[in-house]
Amino acid sequence: VVAMDCRGHGDSDKPHDDAAYGDKMVSDIVSVMDAAGVARAAVMGYSMGGILTVGLLMTHPGRVSRAIVAGIGETYFGSKSYRRGIADALRARDPSTITDPQQKAFRAFASQGGKDMLALAACMSADRTVYTKDQFRGCQVAVLVVDGDKDTQAGRPEPLAAAFTDGRAVIVPGRDHMTAVGDRAYKQAALAFLLT
Repeated sequence: VVAMDCRGHGDSDKPHDDAAYGDKMVSDIVSVMDAAGVARAAVMGYSMGGILTVGLLMTHPGRVSRAIVAGIGETYFGSKSYRRGIADALRARDPSTITDPQQKAFRAFASQGGKDMLALAACMSADRTVYTKDQFRGCQVAVLVVDGDKDTQAGRPEPLAAAFTDGRAVIVPGRDHMTAVGDRAYKQAALAFLLT
C-alpha cells in the first residue's frame, strides 16, 4: 500500500492560494506513483480523494487497474456552490456565524489539531475539472462507488456508478459523510472489489 498526504494535508506543504490545488493534485498522485516505482495500481480515495481518483482515472487511465471512489456520488455532477460554502465556513472569523450543519461539521473537523484551516479552505474552493457522464462512458476501468446512506453531501452512489461502463455502487447503512470512511461495511466492500 502506498498512501500519500495530499497537498494541504498531513506533512505535505500547505499553501493558502486556491491556484495551488485543483487538478495539480492529480499530478501529485502520478508523481508519488513514479517515485514509488508503481506503473499501475488499484487506486482508492475518499471525498476529495475520490474526486482526485476520478481525475487520475480520466487523465491517466493506464495507471489505474481498478478505482474505488467513495464519499462522492450523485452530487459530483452538481454545482460548485457547495464547496464554496464550506470554504467560506473554514475562512469565517467567528464559527458561531455558521448556520449550515454540514459547513459546521467541516469547520469542526478542520479545527482539530495539526490541520491548517486556510489551506483546507483553499483546497476546497480551488477550480477542478468536473467530468461529464459522456466522458465517463469511455472509461473501461472497473469503478466502485461507496457512500453512506445518510451522506447528503455525496448523495446516492448509484447515479455516479451508472455513468461508468463498469461501475458498481455500495451503500453503507446508517453512516454519513464523516462516518462512512471508517465503517467495516466500507472496508469489506473495498476489499471484496479489489479481490474480484
